[in-house]
Amino acid sequence: MGHKTLINKDVCSGVTVILPNNGELSGCHFPSGIFTLNGTGEFTGSHWIEETVTLVSPIVFTGSDLLGLAHHHLSRATRDIEGLEPFSNGVVAETWDGWLSDIQKTTVNYEDLIEAITNAKSGEVKEGNVGGGTGMIALNLKVV
Repeated sequence: MGHKTLINKDVCSGVTVILPNNGELSGCHFPSGIFTLNGTGEFTGSHWIEETVTLVSPIVFTGSDLLGLAHHHLSRATRDIEGLEPFSNGVVAETWDGWLSDIQKTTVNYEDLIEAITNAKSGEVKEGNVGGGTGMIALNLKVV
């Protein structure tokens, strides 16, 4: 798992990446499925998973308004980073960071995603104010 956290005056957001198989995804199709806890969460790549019951992409979490942008960056990254499945349908899920972040000023760039991917490692997972969860309020139990 890798994170890129973005915090400044108006922005509390970021990106989190999960890399199955230690990031060696090229040529691999991992069994997968989808469970929806509520009906509002956007999740690109869900149709591929439902149809093929496989995963060939890193899993990315980022702010709701960044979903399409992160998907675009992930599509490019799968061609640029060795070991990832090129031209795979990216899997990006949203986290709502609109209470703690000005979503009109929040962005995530290609370099942010690459940093999260290249710094991903196995082991203990950072929790809380990191990556894609940075701007989440966690049922009002967290403030930045």
